[in-house]
Amino acid sequence: MLDEVKKYVARSPFKPFVINTDDGLSRPVPSLDHILVGQYIAVLDSEGLIEIISPRHISSVALKAEHYQA
Repeated sequence: MLDEVKKYVARSPFKPFVINTDDGLSRPVPSLDHILVGQYIAVLDSEGLIEIISPRHISSVALKAEHYQA
């Protein structure tokens, strides 16, 4: 899933997306200022807290609904 996250980060123009994890939670990524990708993924939430996510716990990555084009 790390490669999938990297694809979303590299999109031009950037489109907000969501990282869903195996604990059932979703982490929104509204802009490039809210994510760092390396061996692990760091996501900055709306309260200014940083969550480190192991790629092995990512169940899916998806565009936010309002940005989806069929």
